[in-house]
Amino acid sequence: MCRNRKLSGIEKSIHQQLIEAHQEIANLIQQQQAQAQQYQAQAQQHQAQTQQLQQQIQDLEHQVAQLQQELQQAAPPQPNAVPQQPSPPLQQPQVPQQPSSASEEEQQHQNFVTTSEAEVPQHQNLRERGARMRRRLRRLVRPRPRDVRVDNLCARRLVQVEQIESQKELRGGIDRNLFPFPFQLGYLLYEHGFF
Repeated sequence: MCRNRKLSGIEKSIHQQLIEAHQEIANLIQQQQAQAQQYQAQAQQHQAQTQQLQQQIQDLEHQVAQLQQELQQAAPPQPNAVPQQPSPPLQQPQVPQQPSSASEEEQQHQNFVTTSEAEVPQHQNLRERGARMRRRLRRLVRPRPRDVRVDNLCARRLVQVEQIESQKELRGGIDRNLFPFPFQLGYLLYEHGFF
C-alpha cells in the first residue's frame, strides 16, 4: 500500500510538471505570436513610409522636369536678345556726321568705363596681389640692420681712404684725381661682396 501511495504521489507530481510545462509552452507561443503581429505592423508602417517617400521622389522629379522645360523655353530668347543690343551702334556710323562720331566715342568710352568698373569686383584677387607686392617692396626698401652696419663700415673706410689720400697729397704723392669718389665706393662695395 505504501508503494502504491508513493507511486501515485510521483505520478501526481509528474502530471503537475507536465501541466506547467504545457502552460509555459502556450505562453511562449502566445508571446511569439504577439511579437510576430508587432513585426507585421512595423513592416506595414515601413511599407507605407517607403511608398510615401517614393511618391515624394516622383513629385520632385516631376518638378525638376518642369523647371528644366521652363529653362529651355526661357533660354532661346536670351541669345537672340544679345546680338540685338550691339546692332544699334552699327547702324549709327552710316550717317556721315562728325558730332555723331564724337558721341559714339563718348559712348564707347562710357561703356568701357562701366565694363571695367563692373569687372573690378570680380578681380579682387588682383588688388590683394598688388597689396602684397607693395608690402614686399616696402620691406625691400626699408634698410635692414645688416645694411646699416655695412654702410657705416663703408663710410669709415671712405674716411680712412680720404685721410690717407690727403696725407699723400700733402706729401706730394698720389694725385686725388686718379682715384675719384665713385671708384672708391665701387671698390669698397666689391670688397664687401656686393658685386
